[in-house]
Amino acid sequence: MTTYQGTFRKLIVWQTAKALAKNIYCLANKFPAEEKYGLSAQIKRAAISVMSNIAEGNQRAGKQDALNFFNIAFSSLTETDCQADLAYELGYIQKRDYDLLLELLNKTAYLLFRLIDSKKNPNSRHSLNSPKSPKKGGFSLIELIVVVSIISIMSVSAVVGVRYMGGTMRVKQAAGYIGDVIKRAEMEALRGDYKKNTIHFTENYLVIVSEPEDKVTGLTFSGANIIQYGYDGILTKTDGEGRDIEVRTVVKDGSDTVNFTASSEIEWAYRLSFSGGRSEIIRFIHFSLEREKPENTVQLSNGSSPQLVIEAPYAKKYLSDGSASFTLEVSDLDGSYTEELKIL
Repeated sequence: MTTYQGTFRKLIVWQTAKALAKNIYCLANKFPAEEKYGLSAQIKRAAISVMSNIAEGNQRAGKQDALNFFNIAFSSLTETDCQADLAYELGYIQKRDYDLLLELLNKTAYLLFRLIDSKKNPNSRHSLNSPKSPKKGGFSLIELIVVVSIISIMSVSAVVGVRYMGGTMRVKQAAGYIGDVIKRAEMEALRGDYKKNTIHFTENYLVIVSEPEDKVTGLTFSGANIIQYGYDGILTKTDGEGRDIEVRTVVKDGSDTVNFTASSEIEWAYRLSFSGGRSEIIRFIHFSLEREKPENTVQLSNGSSPQLVIEAPYAKKYLSDGSASFTLEVSDLDGSYTEELKIL
């Protein structure tokens, strides 16, 4: 017998909408008793409608049918926003909670807008405006001279241009990958996978220390490459898909040096299991995807940066040193190509 599992669960927009609904329920349950069948019930229905219509629209085969449900979801999102604004004005929601709620509303709106747009125009990013018919006949003498001149200029600058494009693309690719890792850490917090994610930005890789609700401190990240154990137990190393790579027994207060350059994985993680419970999960992620070629290495120019902390349940973000903002500089090995990535 096949077990039903709706594909909507894989949609990031649905996951975000679900986190929004959970947030609304937590806040609305604290409204005054007289609002139980009024504003409290109304805002809960609106929030539930967002995630429900996204799920139903995703399961519909017809394009227009799916769009109808997605548009209803967007209307319900607007209704939720409106009622949250009123609740805040009435003093039912505190400023800090309201700011976090707005961030979650904005994320849901952005993702839902993209979903609707992609459904309406599946090829919008790649389509061209009414292509003109190709010109008939050969080149004129002037056109031939222009073409030859262009080819001559291109041949002189080809090597420089290819090198520049290669370096720029590697840096942009790494910056985009780092951005995706941060978004994934935010979603983990919104879904409640972890109580807190702390991201360390080092010169050539990222380290994410993830704290589940039931964790007991057993692993610490120190010196950019040392894991220290607080208990006797079993240390498990897994790959980016969660498959076990290595399992071994470790002794209390021991330590290991993690050899990053020798690792063949792009992403891997460690977790310590012991009689008292489970430890944090410490994940290591290479963002230089061509690290096997030293000349193609991508690095963070300001790797000695503050850590980015992301806390559940609202994916609240802040920097470990109390700074208001921080921008990473991603560059190639000699600093010829640089991309700025705003972290906060």
